Amino acid sequence: MLDEQKNIIDIDRSADTACGRVFALLQHIHDDSSHAAYEPELTRRAVDLINAAQSYAIYFAKIDECVMNLDYNSALKVGQALLQHEAMLHEIATGGLITHSSTLN
Repeated sequence: MLDEQKNIIDIDRSADTACGRVFALLQHIHDDSSHAAYEPELTRRAVDLINAAQSYAIYFAKIDECVMNLDYNSALKVGQALLQHEAMLHEIATGGLITHSSTLN
């Protein structure tokens, strides 16, 4: 348990946005044979992000499906789309030019 907590802290340091931290967690789940130990943290982060913006729900539904099927490569691909969606939402929020598209909605 302590190793997982330390790894999550290290993962959080490696990314600068909420979705970036989710993507880093997905990469860790992909690479670590004890990936199931990190799934509760992934769920917690998904709930937090969906509560912040409902548009994240479709991404996390697909990520959950991939993880449940042990298809971590596909989960990473959806994670990349999640990053694009987050970037687009930031562009909308700041009133800037929208240069990122959202691929799943």
